[in-house]
Order: sequence, then structure tokens, then C-alpha cells
Amino acid sequence: MNGQTVQVRTSPEDLNPIELQIIKVLLEHGTFETTTYYADKANISWNTAFAYLKLFKKSGWIFHVKKGNRDFWKAQAEN
Repeated sequence: MNGQTVQVRTSPEDLNPIELQIIKVLLEHGTFETTTYYADKANISWNTAFAYLKLFKKSGWIFHVKKGNRDFWKAQAEN
């Protein structure tokens, strides 16, 4: 993501391979997990995971909770 302008994603068809990796991990785990957890499971850097998780939050696809200095993320449940 290195300084690029990133737009909100409106459709899964808009996702690149890294984003698809992160989404897959998010959907496999129904509980709040840390940025480090998602970075490790998707085999990407913490900074990349954090940037994409923020993008997904902005897109309304995931929940975010901050506890102390840690960020926790979870996919929104489909109704």
C-alpha cells in the first residue's frame, strides 16, 4: 500500500490477492483477533494487515475495537 491512495471497497470483485487472503482469515474466525494474528495467518507484514483492516472497517465489512494500545478486528456477520 506504500503511500498509495486507497478507495473503499464496495464489492468482493474489487479485492486484490492480499485482500482476499485477509478476508479469508477474517471469515474463518468469528471472534475478535489482533492485527498481529491476521498478519501472521495471512503471511503478510503487520503494517500491510493494519492498512487493509482499516480499509475493510471503512468499507463497513468488519468491526474494530481498541483496547489499550491493541486493535482487535472481526468480520461483520451476514444477516
